[in-house]
Amino acid sequence: MKKRVQRVSLCAFLCALSLVLMLAGCFIQSLDLTAAIAAGLTVAVAMIEFGISWSVMLYAATSILAFVLLPSKTPALFYFLMGGIYPIIKSLVEKIKSRPLTWAVKLIGFNLFYTALICVGKFLLYINDPIFSFNIFVYALGNATFILYDICFTRLATLYIKRIRRKLK
Repeated sequence: MKKRVQRVSLCAFLCALSLVLMLAGCFIQSLDLTAAIAAGLTVAVAMIEFGISWSVMLYAATSILAFVLLPSKTPALFYFLMGGIYPIIKSLVEKIKSRPLTWAVKLIGFNLFYTALICVGKFLLYINDPIFSFNIFVYALGNATFILYDICFTRLATLYIKRIRRKLK
């Protein structure tokens, strides 16, 4: 029972932290994608600490609360379609033994999610922003940024596991 209470408490804290990060992205509009990506790191913490089921619940709860509570829906959309779900997908895709195949799956997945993000942003939410365009330059820049993000994400997760995690226990 005590373990379950600790898990619920930490996930509630991580959810609140994610919402605060995305709220910052609402107020500083140029940070909306960055805030959603940073909020996604909390899902990685839940994944490392408690496994996939708790991280999926955290992702779902944070997504719903972000769409309901945030004044601007752009960070919530970024979180829902990319930032929050990516740690879960990354942990599953990285079980593939072949590194080239792993990267191919990651890049295909990123481009599918990015296309969905553009469609939702442009055609449902009517967001008029250059990031929401079907432009080869935007896709190339997005893929390069995604590769850099994935590498940094791996390093941050490793740093958390090797240094921060044992100090928190």
